[in-house]
Amino acid sequence: MENQLTKKTYDKYDEELIESILPNGLKVIFSKKKGFQKKYATITTPFGSTDHQYYDLNLNELITLPLGVAHFLEHKMFEKKEGDIFKKFSELGANANAFTSFDRTSYLFSCVDHFEENLKLLIDLVQEPYFTQDSIQKEIGIIAEEIKMYQDSPNHKHFFQTLNALYPSHPIKDDIAGTIESIQKINQKILYDIHKYFYHPSQMVLTIVGDVDIHKTIDVLNKHIKQLPIIEDLIEKTIIPHEIAIQSQYVEQYAPITQPKIMLALKLDPYRLSTVDKYKREMAMMLALEMIFSERSDFYIENLEQHVIDESFKYGFIEEKTFTYMMISARTKNLDLFKSNVYETIEKFYHNDELFEEKIFTKLKKELIGDFIIGLNSLEYIADQLTKHSFEQLEFYELLDVINELSLKYIVDTFKEVIDEGQFIESVLLPNESKK
Repeated sequence: MENQLTKKTYDKYDEELIESILPNGLKVIFSKKKGFQKKYATITTPFGSTDHQYYDLNLNELITLPLGVAHFLEHKMFEKKEGDIFKKFSELGANANAFTSFDRTSYLFSCVDHFEENLKLLIDLVQEPYFTQDSIQKEIGIIAEEIKMYQDSPNHKHFFQTLNALYPSHPIKDDIAGTIESIQKINQKILYDIHKYFYHPSQMVLTIVGDVDIHKTIDVLNKHIKQLPIIEDLIEKTIIPHEIAIQSQYVEQYAPITQPKIMLALKLDPYRLSTVDKYKREMAMMLALEMIFSERSDFYIENLEQHVIDESFKYGFIEEKTFTYMMISARTKNLDLFKSNVYETIEKFYHNDELFEEKIFTKLKKELIGDFIIGLNSLEYIADQLTKHSFEQLEFYELLDVINELSLKYIVDTFKEVIDEGQFIESVLLPNESKK
């Protein structure tokens, strides 16, 4: 069976995308980078740490998974009957890695030579599971130590303390690695079941970036990948509902730090907007926050001079499929002054549109466009973005048009909508020495 290739060209960026769906359902995306010696490939399943439940339609049963199982499986996939597959990548001159996020798990490699051999290894990595109870027990011990290390990190502890305050029930509040107690429940059956359903080729996306022979690569894939029947109507992911409620408006913990840390955060409904409008909101809020809090802003300069903040001051707006939040954080000796200064600054911009200056907006928008274009020189960035937006059914190379369409009025209106919809929570991490 000959694979159909869908070709899309983006002349303004001198970029070309070619997509194909293999007989077993695997989606393959090629970004042809002519003249590049380096090649990069990543294969991804939309199964991450927040996928803690699914419906088994054959059994008519809701299956609840142990926390941390996606991350655990990622670790175990590298272990094969003949040994650790990492070594084989290294012998072929490739750098291999993997990661688990809230909503996906990716396996990847980069190389200059032996691309096809490394690609076969990548396919073997994800399609050949090998789990023994002894190796699972060994991995439980390894990951338990990893979890302890995370728990000892003040920044990690603070971040998840904040997410727990924002999200009483959403699984984003749980550590990606799980807990020492939850990983004890992981066994062979759970891992093999997850692999059967979520690592089936029809659930995954393979993204290849570099100067490769596309037809030859498709031929290699067709010969090397198992021709499994496409799975239909066997499982169904549960939908994570949006929670209006927050866990607590103020939370605090103590940690071995010398200065207090604070995060001010609010969450929004991730389902209210289409995927394109979500991306547009994210870009708009990034620009709004830059105008208000960047190192060139009055807020930053004044608070830095008054020693209210230091170089640890950060802000961001995260827009994902099942969660959306804004976060402003700092290390500060004066928590009350920091909070009041942030809230007063937001209030000022909310009530005075003229503070959003056209000149600054134009400059920041040009910088955002420049960053997008510079990113097109990074194979890793292209692969990550193509994969992410493929699951969201967005056209990556068309997103720059969305940025170009942003107006100052849209930035201002979006900022006000976000502040109106969200409710700030305050998450504080205090030095152990401050305990009374």
